Amino acid sequence: MAWCGVAVGMLIAGCASASSSPAPVPGKSVLAAGHARSELAVLRMGTGNPPRSDIVVMDSYGRGRHVVAGFSVQRRNAAPDRPAWSPDGRWLAFAAEVGHRSKPIDSPLTDLFLVQANGSGLRRLTHTGSAGRPTWSPDGHTIVFAATTFFNVPSNIFRSVAASLWRVNVDGTQPRPLTTVVQGQVDYPGSFSPDGARLAFTRVELGLVPHSDVEAMSVDGSGLQMLAPDSADPVFSPDGKQLAFVSSRDRNGIVRTGEDEGAYADELYVMNADGRQPRRLTYTRELSELAPSWSPDGTRIAYARQDGGFTKIVAVVNADGSCGREIAADPRGNTWYSDPVWRPGRGPTGEGPLRCHH
Repeated sequence: MAWCGVAVGMLIAGCASASSSPAPVPGKSVLAAGHARSELAVLRMGTGNPPRSDIVVMDSYGRGRHVVAGFSVQRRNAAPDRPAWSPDGRWLAFAAEVGHRSKPIDSPLTDLFLVQANGSGLRRLTHTGSAGRPTWSPDGHTIVFAATTFFNVPSNIFRSVAASLWRVNVDGTQPRPLTTVVQGQVDYPGSFSPDGARLAFTRVELGLVPHSDVEAMSVDGSGLQMLAPDSADPVFSPDGKQLAFVSSRDRNGIVRTGEDEGAYADELYVMNADGRQPRRLTYTRELSELAPSWSPDGTRIAYARQDGGFTKIVAVVNADGSCGREIAADPRGNTWYSDPVWRPGRGPTGEGPLRCHH
């Protein structure tokens, strides 16, 4: 199916030529080839007219940026979801707007797409209008995503939406649910353990004060385990021994989430894969850390940071919390950077820890 030259919702990225879907060996973890330099994919949103939101690939210091997929965003809530690299480092999965619904809730229709790292081979993966937050399995054969369901409950807006976890093959076949649809409950995936046996994810209970926990389960949906309360965005380290996540457990100030709304700020943490021994890495009062991602050698963690004015930047820190620095930011606040995802595949010498600047 060719999409080149065809507008897909708000998607306006071009593509050079059609190409086949990824075809890894099912069940066996895929290892990415080495790269000349370590790279991350990030979301970049501009405040022009109309606003633009692009998926940009850059090196680990924020240099050498190039656009993989570009969007024209008419509504701010129509920005694409966090991109996700395939385990071989050749493809990016992401969600984009394909339409709009007015009932029962005014919201965009979103589906999953795949594109190669050079911006070619764009293809649509789902056709439900309710898919987001893709996460690849380590064998590269399937993608887990959040599927949104809406309910007509005018008396309780918090029970009018739900999101459950689904799994689909990379060719778009055999979609199947992993978690149950529960009104007022939103599940979205974080990451698989490197062996593919466990999936860590965020479960949000909606309400006047939303509550989220980090949970994990087996790949068939069994063996559910709560790992961290008041937490979100879990991601396994490359060796599978640790999880990076964000949490508001320390009540480190308030970050504005709306014109008249606020929430406790999230900080970046690391814990053992079984949920024990959480260690706090950042101390940024009234700033929220979001969306962590490990470097392929496990020495660094990239993440997004948001302030009360909704300005977002991308920063990186050593896995022990030292030597943190910004790598993508706009001091004028006209461009936001968020949702960094490290590309699999080490460089010739590995990334190595950051050196601190005094």
